[in-house]
Amino acid sequence: MPGLGRSELVAGLVCQVLEDLRNVAARMKVYELVSLMSNVWCMREMLKIMATNPGSHHNEVGYGVLNPLEYFEKQIRKN
Repeated sequence: MPGLGRSELVAGLVCQVLEDLRNVAARMKVYELVSLMSNVWCMREMLKIMATNPGSHHNEVGYGVLNPLEYFEKQIRKN
């Protein structure tokens, strides 16, 4: 995606996660889930889990590359 920086890509991913979460919460009728995940700390932890190296932070690359596809595929396989 030419012209997009990391911040824009992460923001887009956060928006997608929140939108999907709203849909899941509506189906399950668990609306407090949306307010919980809107919390900055919770979203940061969710993004860390999606990273390729969640246990180790490096100043230049953070926790690594975000890999949401792998994360969501694991969640689907669990359920």
